[in-house]
Amino acid sequence: MATGSVTLRKNDKNMIGISIGGGAPYCPVLYIVQLFDKTPAGDSSLMLPGDVIVGVNDKSVRGLSRSQLANAIKAIKGPVTLNFNRLTEEKGRPIDIAWKTVKHKLVESMSPSTADSLGLSRAILVNDKLVKKLQEFEQCSIMYMCLINKLQAYMKAFHSVSLIQKVMGDVLAEVGVKSTQPDANRALTELGSAHRDLAAFGRTATSSMLTVIKDLAVFLTKAVPDAKLTMKKYADAKFEYLSFCLKIKEMDDEESSYLHTGDPLLRVTIGNYDYRQALRGRYHARKHFLAARSAVTAKLELLEVKRVQDIAFHLERLVQVLSVYYTSSETRLAAANVFPIEVDLKRVVLSSHHQREEDHDYSDNDQEEQLTAVYKLDQPLVELADQ
Repeated sequence: MATGSVTLRKNDKNMIGISIGGGAPYCPVLYIVQLFDKTPAGDSSLMLPGDVIVGVNDKSVRGLSRSQLANAIKAIKGPVTLNFNRLTEEKGRPIDIAWKTVKHKLVESMSPSTADSLGLSRAILVNDKLVKKLQEFEQCSIMYMCLINKLQAYMKAFHSVSLIQKVMGDVLAEVGVKSTQPDANRALTELGSAHRDLAAFGRTATSSMLTVIKDLAVFLTKAVPDAKLTMKKYADAKFEYLSFCLKIKEMDDEESSYLHTGDPLLRVTIGNYDYRQALRGRYHARKHFLAARSAVTAKLELLEVKRVQDIAFHLERLVQVLSVYYTSSETRLAAANVFPIEVDLKRVVLSSHHQREEDHDYSDNDQEEQLTAVYKLDQPLVELADQ
């Protein structure tokens, strides 16, 4: 059995920050039940719940009750040195703790009457503000999904218009080049060039929309699922901690019921080893729970900031993209105001243009394939977010 000692300075309340269990007349040993936060004992990692106190300032405490030991510590002026035997921790999680953890996971979806019949309290489970906060983000995900779907459809239509403008620009430029009238030649060539520029503006706007969609997809497919995973770890830690608390309460109630009869429990009379193991398990579970709660709180706070700032930023950027597109298009068309013009549409020009259409075969299917190949509009959101 490993032994150790720790010297603690009392705080301004003349306390070292420990709760003591066991002792005379029923238990042969005195042990640490709890270390209080922000106290000398709580800040020290040398002594843990479940350890047996064997001496104070090198004086044996054998045969003392818990109240006598507490009074002896209070009477000491200056630092207090506790001599203790370390508890040998059992590996693995006890089967009853595993079963209680499963019951806590099930109780979240139960009605109060069903939970009460199982002897489980739902208060700390259903009133968890962190869980409710994550549920708000899950509702927000629906809005993100709808927004992304609308933007994908809008971008697809935008790209289709750009393809049409490109075709119109090519046609007008060809008709202008083959026109025998100089004025018509210049006018149609300019008009064709304007439509090609409109197509370029549309491609630029479509690319910007794709960037907005990818950024929105990151929140939907990365940030929220990551927060849900962190929340699951937090829930597991919370359920395990609650299970240890419930086990210790059951053991306390059992001990109290036996003491009322004047017949102490056998486990108490031989050192209360199982109870001390439960105390140590609760200590580790609490540390794990507090760390998980701190992690999920920080992640949800970042997620909230990202949600509020990002949605406004992306919508503002989308408005700017459309504003630039429409302003550029209006300016370009205003500069290409070539009407009225006179065009001699000879049969040879029309037949040449008809032959060009057959050669290039501008079909709707080809446009759709080009659209999908260039912008990958039909990709899953996860793939879009990874690009």
